[in-house]
Amino acid sequence: MRGGLIEGTTEAERIEKWGEGWRERDLGLETREEGASRGKAFIDQIVHDPADNVLVVSHGAILRHLLKALVPDLDVEERLDNTAVSVLHYENGTFTCERYNCTKHLQSQD
Repeated sequence: MRGGLIEGTTEAERIEKWGEGWRERDLGLETREEGASRGKAFIDQIVHDPADNVLVVSHGAILRHLLKALVPDLDVEERLDNTAVSVLHYENGTFTCERYNCTKHLQSQD
């Protein structure tokens, strides 16, 4: 998600510059809808130039909003864990989600 004026700043720098209520100010942050729309445009490009399998890597926030935009019935309230895997299938103009926020690959194999 684009951070607008806060990109590259620390929380302390934001408070110094815009005060404690910096989150309530219009600082040009990308909205969930804008992020999902930008991500969906990228996915649409992939769909129109298909490959057998495609790996998309991004930050959790934009992925979560994108997944919701592609699969409207998907429950995305659970935040995506770092390195989590979600698997989508595209067929006949529709996306389905086979796996959401899977972290089995992080579990010990002992």
